[in-house]
Amino acid sequence: MAFLALLSYLLFVFIRPQEFVSFLIGLPLVKIALIAAALFMMADKKRRFDAPQNTLLFFLIPVILSAGIMNGIISTAIDSVVLFLTTILMPFLVVQNLINTQKKQQIVMLFLIFAAMVMVNDGMAQKASEAGVGWSGAMLSQGTRITYLGIFNDPNDLGMFLVMVMPLTLYFYQRVAFVLKIPMLASSAFILYGIYLTNSRGALLGAMSQVGLWFFNRYGLKKSMILGLVAAPAALLVMSMFRAIDSEEESAEGRLEAWYEGFQLLFWKPVVGVGMGQFTDHHYLTAHNSFVLVFSELGLSGFYLWVAFLTFSAYMLL
Repeated sequence: MAFLALLSYLLFVFIRPQEFVSFLIGLPLVKIALIAAALFMMADKKRRFDAPQNTLLFFLIPVILSAGIMNGIISTAIDSVVLFLTTILMPFLVVQNLINTQKKQQIVMLFLIFAAMVMVNDGMAQKASEAGVGWSGAMLSQGTRITYLGIFNDPNDLGMFLVMVMPLTLYFYQRVAFVLKIPMLASSAFILYGIYLTNSRGALLGAMSQVGLWFFNRYGLKKSMILGLVAAPAALLVMSMFRAIDSEEESAEGRLEAWYEGFQLLFWKPVVGVGMGQFTDHHYLTAHNSFVLVFSELGLSGFYLWVAFLTFSAYMLL
């Protein structure tokens, strides 16, 4: 039951039927499923909270609260702490305790692949629709870029999720029986097509980085460089199919201005920043850069904790 509660939570976060199934609309199913999963976690005698990332996340709570108090936005700071607890800390604790076997891990990985394919399918429906609206109700962004619901309503966020799911398809491709390799390869190609439909330059660079890392791990530096030179024409062709990656382009120039503003906010409030979620109160455009957002909103104190969280996670995976 505990693992089913977790799967329910993941269903409501990623596929989000509560936003397009008529009799589920308006129900707080994400919160209900998270609370249920948390209760199961607390009832489990084998629960563990000794991972270093947990300590780092707990230390972020007073940083978020202090940032709000020092910037005179106490009520907003309390709301930010509640948001942090319910969307980051609690899900992180639940996931690490309820996905406690390799089989459960693989089930969740397959679920994420399925969710990505659902999103891409909806994106294809958006492209096929004259109104640019998919079967879920999600709409094209800027008239051409696919989106999804909720936290994936930005094509860049959707694109990065698809990029993160891509290696999971290849993981199963290498491990399943021959008869299942074709479906896994097809799902990989389907998700790759979804990345193209997002027209996200960040997702494009993320996907190309994955390919480069895979070649490096498999063939070493020299062979990877040779293969990179051979594949360069194909890479250039793919890049030409996306929006221009150019600092003079309007969107890219706006991001550079936002990054500059982020550094100015850091210099102004170096210890605790301007407050969680307050970047757009000082600049009309979000930074589209996690590093800039963290050090500008939570200062160096929050930034070091966040970078340490990422570092421990990467080190433990390695």
